[in-house]
Amino acid sequence: MTQQPKVTIIVPIYNVEKHIERCLRSLFEQTFQDIEYIFVNDGTTDNSISILNQIITEYPARSLQIQIIHHPENLSLGSARKTGVYASHGEYIYHCDSDDYIEKDLAELCYKKAKEENADLVWFDIFRENDKHIVQYIDTSSTDNRKQTLEKLIAGIAKQQVNIWSKFVKRTIYTNNPFIYSEGINTAEDTISTIQLFLFSTNPIHLNKALYHYCYNDESITRSINYDTNPKPCHDRIKAAQICFDIIAKAGIADFNHRAIETRKYNTKAFILAHSKETRSQWYSLYPDLKIRFFRKPNNLRSKIGMWGIQHKMPFLYSLYIWSLKYV
Repeated sequence: MTQQPKVTIIVPIYNVEKHIERCLRSLFEQTFQDIEYIFVNDGTTDNSISILNQIITEYPARSLQIQIIHHPENLSLGSARKTGVYASHGEYIYHCDSDDYIEKDLAELCYKKAKEENADLVWFDIFRENDKHIVQYIDTSSTDNRKQTLEKLIAGIAKQQVNIWSKFVKRTIYTNNPFIYSEGINTAEDTISTIQLFLFSTNPIHLNKALYHYCYNDESITRSINYDTNPKPCHDRIKAAQICFDIIAKAGIADFNHRAIETRKYNTKAFILAHSKETRSQWYSLYPDLKIRFFRKPNNLRSKIGMWGIQHKMPFLYSLYIWSLKYV
């Protein structure tokens, strides 16, 4: 490219042959033209790259805008995104997962919003879609200020804001700050990025429209995990939490986020104890300084019972609490 593109879209690829065509067509059929596409082959072992190369031939106008980077082996989602950012040239950067897809006017609307509002971060609503194509609209808007948003992200309770693929970001947020990437982590990695995006942004703006289709399928990495036989996701969660703590400590905001840190520790410990049955004993000693406050608001009765179960080595009560959330 002879000049800086307005937008770079970064797409990690790892064993998504069943879904990647849908994603690619939504990317190449964007109404916005000035886009740089970076695909990072993160050691995929299926036909995903062959499908990518085939689809590219159907969009010759896009072919000169595309760069494919190959990792020699699977390094992790965070590592693939880092590779993409380092190779990018766009004024704004957008990350898309290759088993999902986007609305065809995503780049156009986000770039226009960013320019109109002088925003370095634009986030938007999403569609949640299951295997039966039942679609749910997820409103990600918030009345929280920047400090409150950061606290919820640190605590791990800002579900609407946590996903990186609902963020359209000015490239300088990555390049002008000591940005830490979740290398080697495939679980809870988005929290590491989104905390920093809100921390380093000066004018984050919400776009009141759903532009991303998050496709909830049983074959995804997070859904296919067997925590009993594979403890790595548990280690990943602990590592991700510690990176988050390090980030806010370096930013000098650790003190007023003490309660958020405590909540993140509880959520991390509770999740691991509820899911990793065979290796559960080794997780009880995690965060020995943690004091669980059962009656803190806004904890309801069910969550208090779940916390009590964790504290008294009866995590099945927390598992019961998680199960009950499906019926709220």
